[in-house]
Amino acid sequence: MLEGYAQFLDLHQVVDDSPVPLSVADLTGAFVLVNQAFARMTGYTKEELLSQTYQSMTHPDDLPAAVELGRRLCAGEIRNASYEKRYLRKDGGVVWVWNWLSAVRDTQGMVTHTVALSESVAQRTLMQAPRSTEDGVQRRGSTYLLHFQDDESRRFASELHDSTAQLLAGMTLVLTQLRELESVSSLQRELTLKALDLATQCSREIRGLAYRLYPPLLEELGLAGALETYLESFRRNTGTEVILNVAADFGRLPLDWEMTIFRVVQEGLANAFKHSGSPVAWVTLARNRQEATMELRDRGRGFSAASGGAAGAHFGLGIRSMYERVRLLGGDLQITSGREGTRIHLKLALDEAHGEISHSVGR
Repeated sequence: MLEGYAQFLDLHQVVDDSPVPLSVADLTGAFVLVNQAFARMTGYTKEELLSQTYQSMTHPDDLPAAVELGRRLCAGEIRNASYEKRYLRKDGGVVWVWNWLSAVRDTQGMVTHTVALSESVAQRTLMQAPRSTEDGVQRRGSTYLLHFQDDESRRFASELHDSTAQLLAGMTLVLTQLRELESVSSLQRELTLKALDLATQCSREIRGLAYRLYPPLLEELGLAGALETYLESFRRNTGTEVILNVAADFGRLPLDWEMTIFRVVQEGLANAFKHSGSPVAWVTLARNRQEATMELRDRGRGFSAASGGAAGAHFGLGIRSMYERVRLLGGDLQITSGREGTRIHLKLALDEAHGEISHSVGR
């Protein structure tokens, strides 16, 4: 059992070895724990980061939204949050990340710390460069980047699931054994309970992050099955009801097309949760001999500049990268918004004779 307690003391080492940038802050925003991946991402040393706060590291334009999400999390209004933001690097640059934020609570259920897992979205910015031509060389280059991004996401998700998540599962088992010891002091037991809660939350967040990076069920079950699994998790984590309607004859599409539709749904729902305030959303998949379509709509607060155009110039990085994905497949993505909510409509052309995906570009 003493050996188990020694393993408990290695908690920081397990966190430090994780490939996922991770930071823990107290209720003032001061960092109390960061790992090497977070330090590499921001360009600071771990020691330097422990004298910083998440407020001082956040881009001023992103700070109000980050503070508000932290307030809602600590107040118990939300269980966790995911959002896009910029961290300020030591060299004066910025790094775009997708943050997954969760709370650490004591035995009385009071929030004591917040934990952030950060996914760099630097790869996405490669897709935002201005386009002067639509020639085949550029399309092939953009397609290669998208495939590279998906391959990297698949590899990273596999590492998270097979390595980091398994380490956390082992640590959780050790902490559970420590919790049952009769010889530990009350302080040791309290610390063990806190560490167990932290490990459990980290494990849940990492498994969710791995799935968001690359949904393994997409290849096995197809788009409808993968979406159903994702939406079940989305409902549980956000409290937003999502109704999925899939045409009986929808069937399978090429993996690139299924991945693109999945990513558009993922990004659209994330934006609906963050901005619209809608308690419900609808996702509809349909097809005929000419086309396959996806519609995502909510009934929340709309937004201005909704027409966006084919380039999606008025939207954030996530939506603009979706426009790029759809464009490269020769499809059409339209986003409209108003007082009755937001609607995202995606259309991909099918070959009329064979029901196969058409490879035409430039719709």
